[in-house]
Amino acid sequence: DSSATVYPGRSGNDTTFDGNCNGIWGVNNVSGRSYESELCGNSTAMGVATLGDSASAHFRLPQDIFEAANMNAATFANILDFISDEADWPMLSWATGHQPTDKYAPSVTGPMQSVYSMINDLNKCNHRDYQNIGVNGANSQNLPAWLDMLARNQVADKPILAFFCHDWQRCVWQ
Repeated sequence: DSSATVYPGRSGNDTTFDGNCNGIWGVNNVSGRSYESELCGNSTAMGVATLGDSASAHFRLPQDIFEAANMNAATFANILDFISDEADWPMLSWATGHQPTDKYAPSVTGPMQSVYSMINDLNKCNHRDYQNIGVNGANSQNLPAWLDMLARNQVADKPILAFFCHDWQRCVWQ
């Protein structure tokens, strides 16, 4: 985080360091080409971003905190994280989810699958290239501020699949 030139989605050959944070860097001693160009050069690597309200932030109130019969010490094991994250679970969202749900049990159970996880499964050159700019209670008037927060250089970076969600029923992609 000490260099503005190192971030996910950055284009480059990554011969001496991992400048785009996807875990691929170095030079193939046989071909003389960077691993980034060999493994990712002909791929269609792209990032995923979602901008919007609680639908983007993956606002969720776990069922177990409302059912007294099911409450136990495990129910409140992650309560401080839950409160500090304002009941948002962007790491499990439909667009940018990237962590297994068992890390958040018993509050969250079941499989986690997202647009980012599917794109990353198809092409590891996309590793870590996601952004979730979701804000509870936001509205479409906030779009200019969200676009300023989106970390992407249209000239120098890889493309991004962006979703704009202004309520839980309406998401558009670009």
